[in-house]
Amino acid sequence: QGGRMYLMAYRPKGKYFLALRFDHIIGITTGGVYAGFAQKRAEFEELRKHIWGVALKQNRKHNDTTTVHVTFRIHFDEEEKFIYQRLLREKRCGTVTLLDDNNAQFDADVFDPQEIITWARSFICRITFFDCSEKYIVRRFFDDIRKMNRLYSREGEDDAVQ
Repeated sequence: QGGRMYLMAYRPKGKYFLALRFDHIIGITTGGVYAGFAQKRAEFEELRKHIWGVALKQNRKHNDTTTVHVTFRIHFDEEEKFIYQRLLREKRCGTVTLLDDNNAQFDADVFDPQEIITWARSFICRITFFDCSEKYIVRRFFDDIRKMNRLYSREGEDDAVQ
């Protein structure tokens, strides 16, 4: 969805899954059939339920399947139902709940919550609540908003176009 394509693979030597960018793969050689393929595929399908982008905690800590909860609520006006439809279309592994006629909530349990921040910011003027079980993500989210506000408000500057 971000324009890059990845191959999700299992590395038997290190016993972990990893994401390989297609444009970084130099060559491939064929080998024998991996005896544990069916089991690893089933394991990956379980992991996939918590992958927002391509990050897997297993790369950092083998077999770490702990997730982080991210939630935010958005408000949209009557004539902006397309915002709710966009949430439904782009939710990936998350869930969307319509709270009332003009408010919806997004929830996801993911391995890497930082991958959601950019997407969540695309709803910035509509977000009424944002939280994450990893508090550094909440701080980062609101710090980004403060930086953007400073950048675009530039109090005391001449408003003339130069």
